[in-house]
Amino acid sequence: MPTLYAALMLFFVSLGGLFFLKFEFAFEQFFPEGDPDLAYFQEFIKEFETDDNFLLIGIEHEKDIFDSVFLQDLKRFSDTAKTLPHVIGINSLLQWKYPIKTPFGITSVPGIHVDDPAFYPSDRKRIMEDKRLLGYLVNDDATGTVVVLKLINSIGLEDAKELMDALDDVLKDFYFKEVHLLGRPNFQTVLVDMQKRETSVNFLSSCLNVYQMQIRRLYIML
Repeated sequence: MPTLYAALMLFFVSLGGLFFLKFEFAFEQFFPEGDPDLAYFQEFIKEFETDDNFLLIGIEHEKDIFDSVFLQDLKRFSDTAKTLPHVIGINSLLQWKYPIKTPFGITSVPGIHVDDPAFYPSDRKRIMEDKRLLGYLVNDDATGTVVVLKLINSIGLEDAKELMDALDDVLKDFYFKEVHLLGRPNFQTVLVDMQKRETSVNFLSSCLNVYQMQIRRLYIML
């Protein structure tokens, strides 16, 4: 019986510990303290930024994206997305501009004239022929586009969660056909949720096995 009580006590203590699990994604933790390579790495990041400070938001439409209702929604979404926490920049078809030469100098025109559907056919033709955009910011059949959010460098788990929660709230106001996410903050939050679920399942499974063993042992003793 004392062994059973001890097992139950260990179970409840360990169960409480599950709520305090923490995860760390900082690359710097793999360097020993004072390592000159760490200083070089940090200086490199300071000068060139990290290579994963982004969040890609792929948005699908049931038909061609050169549709006034969809583009107005995309514009409204983009305007809101750039105000999300830890976002420092945004890029999409709506930010894309083409330089043109005029008698008064170099100016630019928008890639898509969102507020003037009369330009949509010519805008579509130019964008779908632009290899810099095709396959990157728009798919081959123009039924999907990508909004790229530039983030702070080395975004941590807490900041990533704050960003993803805010983005989820924003997306609830739109009726996009499909939304796909790719980037460090999405990876971090999804991975942590998965690890927590797996840890909880493994823990409960182990506790159940121990409990069954103790019950069998008690049954044999009786």
